[in-house]
Amino acid sequence: MKKKANQTFEQQVAGMYSKIIAIARKYTNSNTLAEDLAHDAILKALQNQDKFEKGSNLHAWLYTIVRNTFITQYNKTQKGREYAMIDDYMIDRGLSSHIAHNEGASNYEIELIRKELASLPDELRSIISDRSIGYTYQEIADKYQMPIGTIKNKIHIARKSLAGIDFNKIIDRRKSKSTIN
Repeated sequence: MKKKANQTFEQQVAGMYSKIIAIARKYTNSNTLAEDLAHDAILKALQNQDKFEKGSNLHAWLYTIVRNTFITQYNKTQKGREYAMIDDYMIDRGLSSHIAHNEGASNYEIELIRKELASLPDELRSIISDRSIGYTYQEIADKYQMPIGTIKNKIHIARKSLAGIDFNKIIDRRKSKSTIN
């Protein structure tokens, strides 16, 4: 499709939709995932329209966005979200064999973690929550209008606080309850 000089940026991107889907399919091997990846990439392209230099190769720019979006999503999937869920929190620390499979023990562990989270200042709690659901450091820095280094430091402080949870007590408590039964 030839670009017309009077086409808006959105129209040019929309005109390349089939190419974006084709690129996404190469990465995902799934039509559904390819559509999701393409939509995410298009959204990022439209949000960052001001970063596109007129006269540049739009196809190459969109290809880079699709590739980088895929890599980001892949890394999140492979590494897991830090602190996203309580089970993830425990698995990240090698405690997966100690994850409670009964509701009573799970509720106790969840309550301990909730109390620790609640003890954090609101700003730290919000920042660690944003990170846990997958926001990048840069996205969080932009949201809170802080330097990225400050955000990383605040996340480090919050993690350090959460690391203070004594999972050995939880494990011992579970063992003592299981020997009673």
